[in-house]
Amino acid sequence: MKTRKKISLILAMVLSLAIFVQNINALRVVMAAEPDEEEEILWDDGDDGDDGDDEEASRAAEEASRAAEEASKAAEASKAAAAASAAQASEQAAKEEAERKAKAEKEAYEAQQAKAAEEAQKKAAADAAAQAVLKKSEEEAKKSEEMKKKMAETASGNKSGDQTNVFALTASVQKIDFGKDVPGAQRTTESVTITNTGSEKVTLKTGESDPDKAFTCSMAEPKTELNPGETVKYLVTMSSSLDSGTYKGTLMVTDAVKDPNFMKGARVALQGTVSDKPVVVENVIVSPGKITLAVGDEVTFTAEVKGTGQVSQDVKWFVQGQKSSKTKIGSDGNLNIAADETSQQIQVYAVSVADNTKRGYATVSTQKGGYNVSAYADPSNGGTVTGGGAVIQGGSVTLSAIPNKNYYFAGWVQNGKTVSTATNYTISNVQSNLSVAAKFERNYVTVDLRRNTDDGGTVAGGGKITYGDSTTISAKAYSGYVFTGWKEDGDIISRDASLKLKDLKHDRKITAMFERTSHTLTLYASPAEGGTVSGGGTFAINQGTVAKAVPASGYSFVGWQINGQIVNRDATVKIDKLESDYTCTAVFIKTGVSVYEISAGVATTGGAISPAGLTSVTQGQNVTYKITPKAGYAILAVAVDGVQVGPVNSYTFSNVQGNHTIAAAFLLTDAGKATAAASGQKVQSNKVEKIAKTEANTATAQSTVKLEDAVSGGSGDEFVEEMPDIESINVPTDEELGIDAEEDEDDVPTPVTQLMGVSRREAREMAAVGNGLPILDASFTAGTFDSAVDNTMEPVNKHGIDYANMTPEEIMMASDEDINPSLPNLDVVVDRMLTPDELIAIVDGAVGNVAISVTKQDDVDEATKKIMKNAVGNKPLQYFDITMLKTLNGNTQKVEELPEAMEVIIEVPDSIYKKGMNYSVLRVHNGELTILPDLDDDPKTITFRTDRFSSYAIAQEVASSRDLVKWLAAGSIIALGVAITCFCILIMHQAKMRRMRRKARAEQKRRDERYDRY
Repeated sequence: MKTRKKISLILAMVLSLAIFVQNINALRVVMAAEPDEEEEILWDDGDDGDDGDDEEASRAAEEASRAAEEASKAAEASKAAAAASAAQASEQAAKEEAERKAKAEKEAYEAQQAKAAEEAQKKAAADAAAQAVLKKSEEEAKKSEEMKKKMAETASGNKSGDQTNVFALTASVQKIDFGKDVPGAQRTTESVTITNTGSEKVTLKTGESDPDKAFTCSMAEPKTELNPGETVKYLVTMSSSLDSGTYKGTLMVTDAVKDPNFMKGARVALQGTVSDKPVVVENVIVSPGKITLAVGDEVTFTAEVKGTGQVSQDVKWFVQGQKSSKTKIGSDGNLNIAADETSQQIQVYAVSVADNTKRGYATVSTQKGGYNVSAYADPSNGGTVTGGGAVIQGGSVTLSAIPNKNYYFAGWVQNGKTVSTATNYTISNVQSNLSVAAKFERNYVTVDLRRNTDDGGTVAGGGKITYGDSTTISAKAYSGYVFTGWKEDGDIISRDASLKLKDLKHDRKITAMFERTSHTLTLYASPAEGGTVSGGGTFAINQGTVAKAVPASGYSFVGWQINGQIVNRDATVKIDKLESDYTCTAVFIKTGVSVYEISAGVATTGGAISPAGLTSVTQGQNVTYKITPKAGYAILAVAVDGVQVGPVNSYTFSNVQGNHTIAAAFLLTDAGKATAAASGQKVQSNKVEKIAKTEANTATAQSTVKLEDAVSGGSGDEFVEEMPDIESINVPTDEELGIDAEEDEDDVPTPVTQLMGVSRREAREMAAVGNGLPILDASFTAGTFDSAVDNTMEPVNKHGIDYANMTPEEIMMASDEDINPSLPNLDVVVDRMLTPDELIAIVDGAVGNVAISVTKQDDVDEATKKIMKNAVGNKPLQYFDITMLKTLNGNTQKVEELPEAMEVIIEVPDSIYKKGMNYSVLRVHNGELTILPDLDDDPKTITFRTDRFSSYAIAQEVASSRDLVKWLAAGSIIALGVAITCFCILIMHQAKMRRMRRKARAEQKRRDERYDRY
């Protein structure tokens, strides 16, 4: 063979081997790109009867057969060993079985004994419960008999005094207190049962003293009459559209025939308070929480004061840890680091002005040389921003921004120009200080329409309006009312019933103002035969009247009374204009009948007594007084005619036969003192603060109560009655009063623990052992630690609810599938991501969120693009980015990797989607390419899992992995065959050449021998 042919064969063999090695490497790459078993893609190569599949199945069967033979041999080899230990195992099993039976019999006997003891205990408990029920029923029967006897005596007394007024109505409660709540709160409907405890049928008449229209009273089942022993239930509700203040009223039920003026019958006091949440500072958050700055530069910090109520945002700024006297922070939070500063770390903190025990901190690391890159959100509540700080000259920095709910990211703005719209913006070759704003825009604004009174009319319009758009709001008054204008921030903005709001770019709260077109003055005489009244009726707005009371023969006029309080003692009263509805009673006293006076007043601060002042009482009359402490106070004592009768909340003078006095004293509780101090109110120095009796606060026969106080029920502390020996009264503790002692700090609830229904200590223990999901659920509902997801690539059917504008109650009612459906396991991911210390901080009230954005990218850097283009069998079509930021107490960090893979659902854009094609996701992280397969069956969406945040791309499959494996395997076999063939030819040629050389040497040897013979 010629040398040229030999060289050609060698080259062909080398080339074939090179192709073989390349194909093997390609096979390894393809196999490495295959998904894990749990994320395996199921490929479909066509018909089940394919020849290639049959051959593979045949080879698999042969391998299985060989494996079975080897397993059989192994079984034979171990059979003897198994037999050797069988007897021993059998003996041991028998022994264990015997022990098990004995143990089971013992346990069964013990269980039987325990059951018998439990049944005996239950029987004893049942007997005790039955005895208790029997005893309770006997006591209730006894009380019922006593009440009936008392009512009978009352009825008998009434009968002897006036045969025409024999009736008795009793209320199940004397007062309904709706408590204190914030404006707009929906109060629970309360009920009261009125019982006819008299001996005659009552024709029902219902009245309501409620000048502010704060309460609504109605019968549960309409009735007009009530026979003896029958009952009627009234339902009482409190309006949710009241301004701050304390509201009082009275439900009155009487006999329409025997007591048309509501002088007798049943009365139920109504009360409720509307107040802003108490001002309680919980914590202070300083942003940024951590930053690196170059010496000689400055940065401005912001502080947010968190708490309940109208918390003041005022703070005082301080800096510590600096070594230069020139490093200072201003009142506006601007920190200037001196050029000669040598400290490597400085601490900045903000102290709440409202509560100087609450403060927030930030850490500043200093760096010599370089420049500062400042990144901030515009507006500040538009989203989360991270990155920036000190950068060496010529260095680079990456800024990240994620919008909050109801915002979208518009881009990075520097010197008034948008420099990038990418979520992650890298600034390279920094040569100066830079300030870059992350610009966020609203998706919509909210127009909240309210009414100053529910009875005044209706409003329409408002709600969620697209940012920058317009809307028209309208108001329509009910009959008897007139619309007077729209009020916003305390000012009337328009008098037009229909108002167009243009270019809406911020939330607005607007109230429709309605006023009555007329007011009613209702006048009664008590008793009815005591005289006549005139001047009542319905009057137009600002119209006045003159009320007159003319006593009948044998009667004298005492005064005008509202809610049991004398407001005027003149028989003729001129009213310039009626400003509300009033019900007023002219009180007459029969001449010749003995009349006595009862003087009622308070001896200390902290409460009221009603009726207050000097009350005229006819001989034999009954009068009941109510004693009511203010919030934070308790009743200390009540004294009647100078004799203490205990800390009672009511006292009745029965069958009055002379003059009397009644005084009430109150004390400030420790709990009340703490609450007042926390809310910034002035606190009295002594628990019991006496009021000196003066001429001004001493009740006389001419004393009256202010009209507004009588109407609102706020009277009762205008007059003073001294209480003898008040200093000797034992002042009880809060514990003795039944008021809970101040809680341990660990037991003071936070919004999170309140929703969880556990103490802070219990919640901390849950956090310490990693049980964080209940904590995260509660913090999400409370809004203290939530998520902000901006998935611009999510499918339409995966758009979640707008929980940023929902109440905690609405969030609790929402299903898990409605919250961030495009990131279905986000709660688990966040739970795994947070440390126990971070969870404990959330339990204790720390605020923050996790912000995630999934946004399209027009392009990526060339290195990433090159790696993605080399993806085997996949073609990148649409680049996108996933960014996660974690913020806790003002400190924002960019998350690069997760301990738990996050599931993400995106939609393949119409611009790249082709029916019948398969799509996956390519990820490049630190130069490493990973193919993330589609885990769902919808060809238009991609569901994938990732635990790293880098560059991504939607890729179209151009060749399946199985096809590539087949092609590369076939190429490898052919290349190997060619190489082997060339190698064999070369070997055969070499063997032939050796034979030829041996033959030539032998022939030459014979020639030489022949030559030697000659």
